[in-house]
This record gives sequence, C-alpha cells and structure tokens, in this order.
Amino acid sequence: MARPLRYYTPGLVQEVTVRTIQGRHLLHPSRRMNRLLLGVIGRAQARYGVRIYDFVVMSNHIHMVISADTRRAMVGFMTYVNSNIARVVGRLRNWPERFWGRRYRSVPILDHDALLARLRYIFAHGYKEGLVGHPGEWRGAHAVGAWCHGKRLIGTWFDRTAWYRDRSAGLRRDPSHYQSEHEVVLSPPPGWEGLPQTEVRERMKQLVREAIETHPPARPFRKKPKSRHARRRKDPHTRPARVARSPAPICHTTRHDHRFAYIEAYTLFVETFRRHRLTPGRSRAKAASPDSVPIRYFATLHASR
Repeated sequence: MARPLRYYTPGLVQEVTVRTIQGRHLLHPSRRMNRLLLGVIGRAQARYGVRIYDFVVMSNHIHMVISADTRRAMVGFMTYVNSNIARVVGRLRNWPERFWGRRYRSVPILDHDALLARLRYIFAHGYKEGLVGHPGEWRGAHAVGAWCHGKRLIGTWFDRTAWYRDRSAGLRRDPSHYQSEHEVVLSPPPGWEGLPQTEVRERMKQLVREAIETHPPARPFRKKPKSRHARRRKDPHTRPARVARSPAPICHTTRHDHRFAYIEAYTLFVETFRRHRLTPGRSRAKAASPDSVPIRYFATLHASR
C-alpha cells in the first residue's frame, strides 16, 4: 500500500500516531519505561521547540497532539523521538529488530471543536479499553495528571555517546555522570494561551469528565483483574492475536467547508509533486516541498472559545 505524501502547514496542530511492529507490547508501562520515554520526548522538545498539547503512551502505540512553526522542526522532532525510543526501549526490552511497524501518521486538526474532540479521545485511553477505572490511573506516560493536578513530566536521558567516548579513552566514571533530566512542557491549546493556569486546569478536568462520558469502556473494569506481578510478567515480545486498527482520516474537522478546502489544497499538492517528479532535473526534496504549491494556512481556524 502506497504511503500518503507528507503535507505540513506551519503552525497547524497535528495528531500524530505511531505503532510498534505487529502491535507488540514493547511499550508496556513501568516506572523505568516512563522515565526513559519522558526523557526522550522532553529532550526532543527542548531541541526542536515543538509545542505539545496532549499525549499518551499505550503498550503498543503513542498518540500526541503537537504543532511546530516549521516543517523541519516537526519532522526533526518526530525523527528524534521515534529513533531514540527504538534504541532506548529496544535495549530495555532486548529487542534489537525493527521497532515501529511503519512511519508515523500525522493528521491535521482544522478547527477548535475538532481539537477538543481529539483531546477527549486521547484522555480516554486506558479507560475506554477497560484497563483502568479512570483515565488518570493509567500507569503509562500520559498528560492527564499534568493537566488536572499539575504533575511534572520529568524523564531521564542517558548520554550514551559521551559514555562510549569516555570508555574508548579508558575513562571510568559513575553512570550518573552521563544522566540528565528533561521535562515535557505542555502548552495550552490554541485559543487558551491567555487564560490563567487555574482556568486551563478546570477546562482540562471538564474535558476528562466528558471523555469518560463519551468513550464508555469496551468491557467492564474490574478493580483488580490481575495481580500487579501478573501484569509485570506479561511478555512484551508476544505478538497479540488481534490488533485493533482503523483507517486514519485525511483530517480532523467539524466543518465541511474546512474539509473540502483541505482536500482541495492536498490534491493540488499531490498533483504538483507528481508533475515535478516527471520533470528531468528536479530533485525529490524540491518536488516534495509544499512551498512549490499554493497552501491554505489553516492555523487561523482555531477560533478562541
């Protein structure tokens, strides 16, 4: 199956999804796993200046709602996150093979109501599957605790490059010398930037309550379906018998005119790309650049509420 062309509009909010290979539970949560994942995401955010509005790490996939001022920052951020998670978690899980099933998929969010709907959907993870009794109880890395209770999202990064360089030079230092802490900083959604922090927190709590109402659990939640040790003994290398999948939409919006406008712009981009690819002497980077076609700037569609 052909992969859709990347089509970014600077500043536009994107929902990004990436899944592990064959849906294996390589991201099964633990304290150490959460620290490692937050360290990678926090370091990538500081490096590329990406705004993160919401995220959740499930056992076999990751959802993030993010935006960046440039395509280079967006692509660099996702490349850094995916490649380093594959290395760090692959080393932790003793999984040296391919880590991700396919490239990450980014879907633009074109209006404020659609953005709130996607936030509710991500907040409901863990709860809607019947794994926990409340979204905030999910043991994996997520943003519910940070938005609703002010919990800091701090992770650990181990500088393996410096460690290897010193080891090659014959230097032996304590491992803590190569560790650093990085924090994932959440940004208020577009239109909420000027609100007091307390007001943003109350609105996020309301979104969590709405997520519980609009995304009922797929199965009844039992307070202790398995013991803690039984959950930890779950082998992340085991391939699930069934992985729930659904086709990704071309965009998220509650307005038909926004959807049609985006499809029109994307169609023009694809046609221009294909035409330039058939022209001798045209580089792939230039042909794939959205700067070569008229772009509708959708970032202004996030009206303040």
